[in-house]
Amino acid sequence: MDGCASNIATMQCLGANISKDNARPYFIHPQTKEKVYVMLDACHMIKLIRNAFATCKNMHDGNGNRIEWQYIMNLVQLQEEEGLHAATKVTKRYLNWQQEKMNVKLAAQTLSTDVANAIDFCAIDLQLQQFQNSAATSLFIKNMNNIFDLLNSRNFLCKNKSQEPISLSNIDRVKEDIKKYIDYLNNLYIDNVNIMSTKKKTGFLGMLICLVCIRDISNELIATKKMNFLLTYKMSQDHIEMFFSAIRSKGGHNNNPSAKQFCYAYRRLLHHTKLTILLHGNAIAQDNTDMLNIRYPNKGIDNIVNDFIESEKENEGDISDETFITERWCTSNYIKDVVAYIAGFVTRKVIKKIKCDICQKLLIGTDNVSALQERKCRGGLINASNDVITLCYIAEKVIREHSSVINKQHPIERLILIALSCVSSTIFDNVLHMFEQAPLQDHRTDLIKFVLYTYLQLRLRHISVSKN
Repeated sequence: MDGCASNIATMQCLGANISKDNARPYFIHPQTKEKVYVMLDACHMIKLIRNAFATCKNMHDGNGNRIEWQYIMNLVQLQEEEGLHAATKVTKRYLNWQQEKMNVKLAAQTLSTDVANAIDFCAIDLQLQQFQNSAATSLFIKNMNNIFDLLNSRNFLCKNKSQEPISLSNIDRVKEDIKKYIDYLNNLYIDNVNIMSTKKKTGFLGMLICLVCIRDISNELIATKKMNFLLTYKMSQDHIEMFFSAIRSKGGHNNNPSAKQFCYAYRRLLHHTKLTILLHGNAIAQDNTDMLNIRYPNKGIDNIVNDFIESEKENEGDISDETFITERWCTSNYIKDVVAYIAGFVTRKVIKKIKCDICQKLLIGTDNVSALQERKCRGGLINASNDVITLCYIAEKVIREHSSVINKQHPIERLILIALSCVSSTIFDNVLHMFEQAPLQDHRTDLIKFVLYTYLQLRLRHISVSKN
């Protein structure tokens, strides 16, 4: 259920105790005498927590450290000024959440580990003044993210600790985490008043009740070996929301059917093999299964760029002298670090496309030069070599100094031609490997083009999405 006052009052009348003191999130079934657990929907709660976080001016934790929405605003402003995101999805749209209060994605992505890591990156690694004293805010965001993940686990093979299903192997750790999160929620304050006693309590109280439910259900089902694992998303309100959405869709313009209309709509649904989920309903399915998925063949390294270079030769005269890189443009430490982080993603993409072992080794570096990557890495990220990072720097400079080219036809191809004129002969300089190839099979040139193409494609897509 959601956090409506009438819903909570109904649960209280049935025998549950929805409060922070002596929480009893269940009532006894009158016939079977079994416990019926009551959970407030985590998706609704995360939105209410985001709303309180954004509107409360004096929120602080148990140690008196302030938790401020201003750091989210500072992060969005920094990303807009620098033109690169610190591996987050927050934009100005996320700051104007009042226009989309019901959008769960905006709330979940605002209170995410990515945002917390970006704030720590700016405060600790870059030591930016506008992010000083943000440790409490970062901790608040991380805890809300971990609580939401714990209440939203969907894949029993997930390796992320906060999203793992509850099983015998991790039930002790999960119960320790739940105790830590409950203590944290109970020690949040607004204007020196415990948050559970304020008008903004619903979201935080709902999360606390959900945690108590998960702890008790795990003890009854997992600890007693009645179940091997527990996926908490199965207890989400999304499924009934999607069912109601399917029922309403059968009524045409009437979205409030009578009992007879409901029976006819339900009968029609029974004749279908599965429900068709509406993309703009109250809930969106989180675990999709692809059917009849069409895949397009991938181009190899030898023709990924060459197929458009020929068509571009006719336009070479359009490129004037001003297109060459100048030393006027200077990147900030923020941009240098983020580009190095993106270079690791580019390396992963390129490695999947090429088959030459020597070329693959040229792409991978031994040391991590990105502080942002070090904060986000959980063991699966790839360190880009210095040559790949240098190429990504060149591509970024080309984009910023020749932004007019972006609006022309074939922008990636034009930008590659400009960038190639700036590439040093020391990039991917493996003489022995070059001599082993046929004259028309120059892996070095193809590799440089491939790295530039991948980075430019990624950045232009981001620019396009940002403008729209």
